[in-house]
Amino acid sequence: MRLTLVVLFVSVFFHAYPQTSSSPEEYEIVRQDERIFLYERWADFPGTTIKARALKVVFTTSAPMDKMISVITQEAKLKEWQKNLAEFKSYPKNDSTWHIYTWYKMPWPLTDQDYYALYKIRERNSNRVVLTFEPALNEKIAPKREKIDRMKAYGKWILEKTAGGKIKVTYFITGEPVNLPRAVTDNIVRNNFMSTMNALISVAETR
Repeated sequence: MRLTLVVLFVSVFFHAYPQTSSSPEEYEIVRQDERIFLYERWADFPGTTIKARALKVVFTTSAPMDKMISVITQEAKLKEWQKNLAEFKSYPKNDSTWHIYTWYKMPWPLTDQDYYALYKIRERNSNRVVLTFEPALNEKIAPKREKIDRMKAYGKWILEKTAGGKIKVTYFITGEPVNLPRAVTDNIVRNNFMSTMNALISVAETR
């Protein structure tokens, strides 16, 4: 079964340049509710020495593995919890490697964003799925579009069955930084991430 897990889009404010940072080696918890834990650190964006916001989200869901996968792979389901998703295209190479193009419509005065990425399944069995994603280039399939910012992000999804029969989800993402102050962006990013993940869980657990 081919998996096409889309990168979790937060908002244009995800890529905020840090004013200060904690240890680049360790995540620290910045938000939590009764089931979701959001961690953050500032680390070098891949290929640069510029510090970028890196997020990790951990939660457990009662949704079965197949349902969880469908919620983060099927376009119709994605649009239930990613409200700004306007376009989704998958370009498979084989069962473990493919490309995805996504376009997110943003309310004025924000600028629309899109993302073209390479996805690879690093591990897959009945109890565990590990998938990575990174920016890719293809001017024919995904040329730069006018008035749409091309985002860059690196990350990973890990889905694991627990001893209690639930699914533990761990999600990592590091977005390309731009010069926006954390005083403006921190709460927006964190609150938006929490609400988006809660929407994902709600869709996954709906029978």
